[in-house]
Amino acid sequence: DGVTRVAGDAPQSWIEAARVRLSEVPWSTNIDALESSEWQALQATAAELNGQAFYFTGGASLRDDSAAALQDYAGRVATLASAVTASDGQASISILGYTDGTGGADINARLAERRAAAVRSALVAAGVSAQSITTGAEVPASGELDLDARRAVVGVSVSR
Repeated sequence: DGVTRVAGDAPQSWIEAARVRLSEVPWSTNIDALESSEWQALQATAAELNGQAFYFTGGASLRDDSAAALQDYAGRVATLASAVTASDGQASISILGYTDGTGGADINARLAERRAAAVRSALVAAGVSAQSITTGAEVPASGELDLDARRAVVGVSVSR
């Protein structure tokens, strides 16, 4: 209610000193609630960034539309990772490269790994710690021709 109440047998000078100190303290903030709110915002950003796909040509070169999008995305992931680290958290980024089913399984596995590595390089260049990034490859059954399968998908999660 904004009123300071003092009870007991404290000397009046102590009571007055306490009132002065309390009047000098700005409205307090519930630090736990603030941290929780900030942490929830970081988690929401990670969820928003999670699952982003970047598309490639038949090789390991990004399509023009994905190359531009990746630069913006990498900056956003780097900002998130920095904020998470500042909050004593940890950002984990996983990148999974994909191919269509044309070509041999060995060639496609290497190609999928190169696609994941291309996205990883962009994230590291933007300032994301290389140690927080893992990569992998997913190769479908032989003979499937799905141009949308020529991609790398980024998973982002944060933890404390």
